[in-house]
Amino acid sequence: TAKNYSGPFEMKESGRITACSVKANVDGGVTSLPKILDCLKMPLRDSVELKKPVPGLRYACWKGAWESLPAFEKIQPFKIGVTAKIDLDAFGMDKYFATRYSALIKVPADGLYRFNIEASGQAIMKVHGVEVHRRPSKGAGTKVEFHVGLKAGYHPVEIYYIKGEGESGLKIEWEGAGFPRSVLPENIFFIDEAITP
Repeated sequence: TAKNYSGPFEMKESGRITACSVKANVDGGVTSLPKILDCLKMPLRDSVELKKPVPGLRYACWKGAWESLPAFEKIQPFKIGVTAKIDLDAFGMDKYFATRYSALIKVPADGLYRFNIEASGQAIMKVHGVEVHRRPSKGAGTKVEFHVGLKAGYHPVEIYYIKGEGESGLKIEWEGAGFPRSVLPENIFFIDEAITP
């Protein structure tokens, strides 16, 4: 059943919102064309348990030139390890390489989260194996950005970066659960030391 609202309201199920600007004390009142927004209820993904969480990220780096994400599991990386933070300069290369960071981020509270990537090359971020953000290289497609519902706790993420020519640069931001967009802090990345990659 449709309802009329003149102030903030909360939706607990999926639905459609039709909104318009109304001028008080004017017969009929509508002063703008209606805007329609379809809202989809998003389930929250369960967090995972770590036996021995320690700060850091696992990384692998490959040499080569790619226009899109290759099947890295079929290519031998030239360098692998664990790092305290995302640092593209650590690989000693300024062009034609790709890297994958894998870790778990510690989410502070249940809610919807959105991730944003600013990169000089192509960058992709996955949460629980699902792509939540894609930053294409210049002229190579459209930016993709999704919300993801997460419960408080640890959640697996993968960050891919493909570099051609020019300067290297990668910045990841997030927002949600009561805080505005901000740079993803280094201290939320963890690995499970009990698991050998």
